[in-house]
Amino acid sequence: MMLLNLSRTGAAVRPLARLLLLLPVISTPAASQWTGATGVVLQPGPEGKDTCWGTVYAKDGQPDAETLYHGGWGDWYYDYFEFDLAALPRDVEAARVEFQVFTTSFRPNDPAFEVHRILEPWTEAGCSFYDHPASVRETRMSPLVDGWNTVDITRLYRAWTDGTYPNYGLRLVPTRNNETNGSFASSDHADPSLRPRIIVYPGLSPTESTWRGKGAGGGAGEHNSASSPTTWTRIKASYSR
Repeated sequence: MMLLNLSRTGAAVRPLARLLLLLPVISTPAASQWTGATGVVLQPGPEGKDTCWGTVYAKDGQPDAETLYHGGWGDWYYDYFEFDLAALPRDVEAARVEFQVFTTSFRPNDPAFEVHRILEPWTEAGCSFYDHPASVRETRMSPLVDGWNTVDITRLYRAWTDGTYPNYGLRLVPTRNNETNGSFASSDHADPSLRPRIIVYPGLSPTESTWRGKGAGGGAGEHNSASSPTTWTRIKASYSR
């Protein structure tokens, strides 16, 4: 699988530096049914936005923790994620979009997660048991596994990018707490490869694909492939400030 990693190293990264981050990297996320397809990855670091809170412990939230509690054992933990989609393809139809989280620990029983669309703005520091945004169910996550867990969010991604819904991110809601507690890697995790990510598989011909995304300065970047879905031939970019 060829993946273009659009992770950013910090809020002050300049357009040229962001262009360099478009260089392809090889990765094989587990549980994906699109092995061999070409995808674009958004996997933020500490500048990312995620947290969790619990009904007994961690009631004030965990905005800067390396791992996010999930599931529960008589109590409940809820996880929140929001991605800045500006760097991802907007002018091509996405064939498939995946949200992926990495399990760092889990119990034998499955939390049976619902995946909710968050309905209002929130902040890492302000999201807690006492004050958190409303959400509505969108889909379910497959039974939890050790390592990467994948959720198909294609329909929701299209709704975010075409303006149908504002993008306030995702909430993972456990529906079982009979020894289902564990943890996910967060965007603050020490291992960058394990942080939460979104992968977009653009629905274009594999022999001539063109992906465009907004640069930090407002301009457009373009990445083309030709002759092979896993061979990148050139990068073109222009920026205006």
